[in-house]
Amino acid sequence: MAAPYRRRDIIFQSAPTGSEFAAQLGELGENSNAAQGVEVAGVKQSSRPPRKIFDSNHPDANPEGYVSLPDINSTEEMPICCRRCVPTKPT
Repeated sequence: MAAPYRRRDIIFQSAPTGSEFAAQLGELGENSNAAQGVEVAGVKQSSRPPRKIFDSNHPDANPEGYVSLPDINSTEEMPICCRRCVPTKPT
């Protein structure tokens, strides 16, 4: 039986763009680092334990009949702007 997928989070950090536009934008303001880009600093794997459900007929069930599933909450994964658009009650 394979282990369930573990959620991964991307860690971002600011990075200088080095472009001509960024240099000109920096000249307009007091802060010379006004125009920054973004780069991936790393990827962190979730430390949450897998969610276990009882389904003794499932091919991945352990000897006790439990299946380990990824502990991923779709509402948590949804961007904040989308959460505001999704109705909480069916109409």
